[in-house]
Amino acid sequence: MKIGFRIFLILTLVFSFVIGMPKPAVEVETGLAINFTNGAADALSSVLIFLMLVSHVLMLFLLFIRQSIHYRYFLIYFPIVFWLFYLANTLGAHLAEPDMFLSHIPYLLCYVLCVIQYYSILKADPAFALGPPTEPEPEETVPRQRFDTNEPM
Repeated sequence: MKIGFRIFLILTLVFSFVIGMPKPAVEVETGLAINFTNGAADALSSVLIFLMLVSHVLMLFLLFIRQSIHYRYFLIYFPIVFWLFYLANTLGAHLAEPDMFLSHIPYLLCYVLCVIQYYSILKADPAFALGPPTEPEPEETVPRQRFDTNEPM
């Protein structure tokens, strides 16, 4: 069950790079990042580009931050926020080529399966949300006092 969750999470991340085929998201993000740095874009589109890039980086961190108590919220919000900002930045291209919307299906399907798998794991093993168990700190040991006074009973 946990392996299935990891597989769907990795597939979601892989499909996040190929959204919008035939022009993959990596190419779109690179082009938008260049427009973001040259100052030709207006303030709103610059903010949308920046938020899309940040949300994609945060989504990549989902592989490594499972020890966080808030992981279940990150798992829900980061991919959705990335997808919405990606659509906001590429809506014109998607409306010009409606076939590009079909490339969103594998991403959304893997994302939904990943979330469903995660919550089914939580029902079976609630400790999974807390990450790997930490080792308890060793207690300071006090030397035992000697109570034997060598007196007969």
